[in-house]
Amino acid sequence: MDKKKMQAMMKAMKNAKPDDDQMKMLSDLSDKYKDKSEEEIMKELKKIKNSMMKNTSKYKKQMKAIEELKGFLDDEQRKKLEKVMEHLKD
Repeated sequence: MDKKKMQAMMKAMKNAKPDDDQMKMLSDLSDKYKDKSEEEIMKELKKIKNSMMKNTSKYKKQMKAIEELKGFLDDEQRKKLEKVMEHLKD
């Protein structure tokens, strides 16, 4: 994902104001996961969920931010994101 798209996405999330390090982190994450299978990503999500649940207020903010991403996605991507969100909520 290019920097302009990430900035537009973060701007739409309103409360998130990523600095250069955060933008690099997002870019690195995008590169890291782009060639992984859905199964590999779901395993990673389980690890992330366990980490997120340690701070419930931060978890709620992150889930809200993820929800706001839906407007940038096509139908197929939106369905996948909803599947991920359900996995994070369970």
